[in-house]
Amino acid sequence: MLIDVLLAAEIAADAASAPVSLQAGDDLILKRMKRRHLRSDAIRFCDTVRAARPDIVLGADLIAGFPTESEAAFENTLRLVGECGLTWLHVFPFSPRPGTPAARMPQLPRATVRERAARLRALGAERAAAHLAGRWAGRAASWSRPPRPAAPRAMPRCDSPGRSSRAGSSPP
Repeated sequence: MLIDVLLAAEIAADAASAPVSLQAGDDLILKRMKRRHLRSDAIRFCDTVRAARPDIVLGADLIAGFPTESEAAFENTLRLVGECGLTWLHVFPFSPRPGTPAARMPQLPRATVRERAARLRALGAERAAAHLAGRWAGRAASWSRPPRPAAPRAMPRCDSPGRSSRAGSSPP
């Protein structure tokens, strides 16, 4: 817990944006992924960072369609995006790697994995668009074309005898 507080303070002090390693938003799926945090830990961490730096932009890597992920577990991940105030989502559809524990678990149909990844990406696109719209709100309305530069003026001539500000010109 102390490490989380110190890390949150360090991130808030030095970063305008930060990635948060989440992977999923459901405690059972996080346990099966062998992650060392719970959903509530992620929310508390994001709240701590945001309390120290309200304008910080947070993003996360999320895996869609992990083996045994129910629709309810997936909905927990969708809700976590809002509860953590995430803006940028990097979504990965789960794909088994031979020899890993996850590869031996009951797999979801590929169509379900793709559909869930698409839903997470759509949510990420909405969140990013809302962030950008809020960031630029009012700026477009107040934007005006910069004034045109004044027409170039002729170089003044030098009054020193035998010298001119223009090369090759004769003295006055």
